[in-house]
Amino acid sequence: AGVWRNRSHDPLGSDTRGAAAYDESYADTRRWVEQGLLDYIAPQIYWPFSRSAARYDVLAKWWADVVKPTRTRLYIGIAFYKVGEPSKIEPDWMINGGVPELK
Repeated sequence: AGVWRNRSHDPLGSDTRGAAAYDESYADTRRWVEQGLLDYIAPQIYWPFSRSAARYDVLAKWWADVVKPTRTRLYIGIAFYKVGEPSKIEPDWMINGGVPELK
């Protein structure tokens, strides 16, 4: 899942309103990263920038901040069927460094 916890339930969570892995699946993926239990993590972030409940850029940045002080690599899981879907709303936010933790 792309959402660990929503900030409305935990101040360490992302600014989202989606189904959270911690609450729905009892998967504390953030802790696994912090404890060095994972070589990499691939959160499934299938939503576009325009989806206010769980924006792609918000979640990608949140996960980047989680992995930054660790050795865990971040690979964003995307929906293959959505690749190349045009959208005027989505900025080119990867230019000039973007999110360096994304692999």
